Amino acid sequence: MFALLRLSQACEAFRGPGQGEKYLADAENLIKAIHPYFVQLPDEEGQQQQQQQQQQRGGRERVRVRNGRRVGGGGRGGGREGGVYWKMGYDLSVIGGVEVEGPSEDCLSGWVVYSLVKQEGERVRREQQQQQQQQQQQQQQQQEKQQEESSLSPIAAEQADLEALALSYLQQERGVHVTSDPLGWGLIGWRTEKMGEWAEPIRARLRVLAPKALAVERGMMLPFRLYGAILGGRLLDGREGGREGGRGAGSEVEAVAEGVLEGVVQRGQGGR
Repeated sequence: MFALLRLSQACEAFRGPGQGEKYLADAENLIKAIHPYFVQLPDEEGQQQQQQQQQQRGGRERVRVRNGRRVGGGGRGGGREGGVYWKMGYDLSVIGGVEVEGPSEDCLSGWVVYSLVKQEGERVRREQQQQQQQQQQQQQQQQEKQQEESSLSPIAAEQADLEALALSYLQQERGVHVTSDPLGWGLIGWRTEKMGEWAEPIRARLRVLAPKALAVERGMMLPFRLYGAILGGRLLDGREGGREGGRGAGSEVEAVAEGVLEGVVQRGQGGR
């Protein structure tokens, strides 16, 4: 039993958590199996006799010992004393001449080994319970989160489908197509608000194309082109507005957008 315990602990130490559980279980099962045969508990009369003897001798019982085992000194009554069979037959039958003769050093040794196995079993199972509780808490949190998301929006699954496709597009080698067409230019700028870490390289390309995208001569009289140009210019300006050190590219884009509006107004007045 002690060897199985140490083998279990060695496997845990060198192979990892859970690798010694089999040998620990073998030690526990062995104790459960042999305990009724090797251990003799005192009957009620024998227990009373042991208590009386301890009281009469001040709690110190004088015994005769042979080879480290008690061989005498028990009570004279007819009660059965408790103890441990230190040797039994292969079929767990009692061997004549080695009957239980009262508590002995074997009881102490057995108790120490039992205690060590019990302590290790409690430790292992306590850790397993803690892990199970953590896993249950994590699963519960995930379920609550899923329930929250599903209850807040009925299109969570559909959004997830398109998110996967959008990420696949962003990861292509050719990258996102950026155009100087005023409408497309502005709409791409608007989409970057949801792109996270993918957004900044795209915004840099939008800044480069800003003068061309916001050129008045490119058909700014068309409402949708004007809308795209102003939308993109204002978004880029908002991104640049918090930077230190003078006018950023976004401020320049905003100035061009204002020029577009002025040009449209002037054209409109000239056509009257």
